[in-house]
Amino acid sequence: MHSIGVYLSLLFLFTASILSSQEQTNTQSYFSDIQQESVSSIFESINFKPNLVENYEFRTESKDSSLSIRDYTFRMSFTNRSSIRAQNQYLNLLKSTYIPKNLQEETIQLRYESWIKLANLVKLKDAKLDQMAILKDMETVVRKQSQSANFDYRDLMEIENKHHRTQYNIDQIENKISEWSDDPLDLSSFKDLVTIEDINYFTSTLILDQTLKIDPEYQSKSDLIDSEIAIEKAESRQVLDFAQLKVRSDDDLFDSKVYFGLGLQIPSSNGRRLKMAELEIKKAILEQEFQADADEQQFRTNQLSEKILAEIKELETFETYYQKETDRYKVYAKKSMLVEGFNPLTALKAKELEIQLTIEKLEIENNIYEIYLELLEESGYMYLIPFQNYLLRD
Repeated sequence: MHSIGVYLSLLFLFTASILSSQEQTNTQSYFSDIQQESVSSIFESINFKPNLVENYEFRTESKDSSLSIRDYTFRMSFTNRSSIRAQNQYLNLLKSTYIPKNLQEETIQLRYESWIKLANLVKLKDAKLDQMAILKDMETVVRKQSQSANFDYRDLMEIENKHHRTQYNIDQIENKISEWSDDPLDLSSFKDLVTIEDINYFTSTLILDQTLKIDPEYQSKSDLIDSEIAIEKAESRQVLDFAQLKVRSDDDLFDSKVYFGLGLQIPSSNGRRLKMAELEIKKAILEQEFQADADEQQFRTNQLSEKILAEIKELETFETYYQKETDRYKVYAKKSMLVEGFNPLTALKAKELEIQLTIEKLEIENNIYEIYLELLEESGYMYLIPFQNYLLRD
């Protein structure tokens, strides 16, 4: 017996240690694996090391009148350091601005939506379980009253119907929770969830700022155009075009003549100026499109912000109504006790009505959270780089 007791104690401690080592899922841990995807490995094999010498040429030719006389020409074309810096900057921008945006945004959006759904389902399940406990107590009381001669069985039927319907709702909620998460969740999982007060502050601040986050895609395109313009400008400042060595020889090698030459250029290329003008036009069009999109985004963001504040106002009004109703139920329960004596059914009905009000309040709160997600997506805050969790409580 003593060895069995020791064995059970060790088994209990082992099980407890395992359970304690498993961190419960919460708002922070649920988003912990959301990271900005690194794409540096894609570009590891791409090497670009520009040189000052742009091109090497070697030519040989003979004179028509004398095949024995031949010219050998070696020519090097040059670039300048400004062009090299501009080219390196352009390539680095190409690498750094690439983000697998669509896949990443879909992942983040789905994670936000699923956590809000889970929060609402867990809170609703908790309220329904409280309701179920009350209904069971009511059913017990009514069954005891059914022994009286003038008992109305419709009361029992109504309570049983509520009982079964509530159990069905709980089963449905549990099925939905299991569809969205494999981890065990309860109310404590959402203690660090952003509060309605936090959402109210964020929304109010957003309206006052009237400033949205710069679209990273627009910024990337604008930076690339600027970088291309920088390359064209750097190349237009290139003065030394080439250096050349020419050797003219005949059958007598000692009679060969050597010539050195330099080629200079004056920046007046119509093609280059046209290219720069084309890039300037592209940038102007990009800025115009961005401004139009930003104005539309600001309008939609303001609409969503106002919608959230209206919902919060409705919630505040409902909370006042909720308090008045619960106080009224308590007064009726006391009056009933004075008239009929203690009747547990009256107190249970008051408690059931209070839970029903709690469920209605959860619906309003869930509406606020869902609009808040729309606001985060529309304003661009949901997809900020690096990732920030706007569902985490301050």
